Amino acid sequence: MTPPPQESHIETGVVISFAQMYEAIQAVSTEVTKQGGTLKEINTKLDNLVTDTEDHESRIRTLEKKVWGASGLAGSLGGLLGYIASILR
Repeated sequence: MTPPPQESHIETGVVISFAQMYEAIQAVSTEVTKQGGTLKEINTKLDNLVTDTEDHESRIRTLEKKVWGASGLAGSLGGLLGYIASILR
């Protein structure tokens, strides 16, 4: 059996200069700044959505009150007309 080959002690890998590292950090910084602006826009839209939803809920409640009032009035009128009809017979 033969022994495994000896590896050389020469370092291998990637060498990145400070200039390249600086460029990469600047690119990341620019992208983070863009994302921050996008998050602000999303936050504003969500705030508007919450306001619109609350307004929608109040309009629905107003309509429901009117429907219940109208159904109560219709029931009362129906009872009154039935009573009048029974008297007239």
